[in-house]
Amino acid sequence: IEGPTGPTGPQGLQGIEGPTGPTGPQGLQGIEGPTGPTGPATTETSMNAQNTTGSTISVVLDGANIPLANNQNLDGFSANATNTVFTVPETGTYLVTYNISTTVALLMASRVLLNGTAIPGSVFAPAVSVSDYTATTIVNLAAGDQLELQLYGLIGLAVLQDGAGATLTVVRLA
Repeated sequence: IEGPTGPTGPQGLQGIEGPTGPTGPQGLQGIEGPTGPTGPATTETSMNAQNTTGSTISVVLDGANIPLANNQNLDGFSANATNTVFTVPETGTYLVTYNISTTVALLMASRVLLNGTAIPGSVFAPAVSVSDYTATTIVNLAAGDQLELQLYGLIGLAVLQDGAGATLTVVRLA
């Protein structure tokens, strides 16, 4: 007759791993899911205005506005009759950037005014003569605020380069 089963012995050593088998066939493509909701716009309100005519600006110590009558895309912004003051259409946080290029290097400064006061992050006041003035800042603006691009700090003439001699771009971020 068969006796009782004895206790299980200790597990033996694990053998080496065998080679990987071949890749199986690709499965069927699933059906396309529904289109998701449209995301928020990256920019909601913006403007861009340029002076491309090589204008001569009579600069005074307190400042001279630069007319930006060419290549305007105002998207709700409005400009005064001389294209030097731009009115903000909607309250929000805005990216404000500009570039001014003169035909010769001059010792002057540039800025964007908000309701007659310089936006601190927009002031570019080099210690040496330059022919390119640029600044970018983010600022909270309210509907009805007015923006002006200026050169200041020199009594004399500044001749803008032909083409993109001066550009002001304002983009609402939120």
